[in-house]
Amino acid sequence: MKISELLKNIEYSHVINEKDLEFTNISYNSKTAKEGDLFICLKGEHTDGHNFAQMAYDNGVRVFVCERKLDCDAVQIIVPSTRLVIAKISALLYDNPSQK
Repeated sequence: MKISELLKNIEYSHVINEKDLEFTNISYNSKTAKEGDLFICLKGEHTDGHNFAQMAYDNGVRVFVCERKLDCDAVQIIVPSTRLVIAKISALLYDNPSQK
């Protein structure tokens, strides 16, 4: 999926380092994230995915969905809540399986 297609379908505040890259998978685990993935910086009760973004970047990720600016030159889609947007992005990428 191209970033431009994603941006037409989700709520976001702005994009940093905007490029119309393509991603083929969604990841929120920096240990398994790889090139071609979109990494979602999920904030949890005990951990914050933003703290693991550098590891995902080092693994080849160049597209991030986050709640605040990261210190890297990757595309960063800033959203109000990564928790709320992950389901929408998953449905878009995997062709809305709940509707079938």
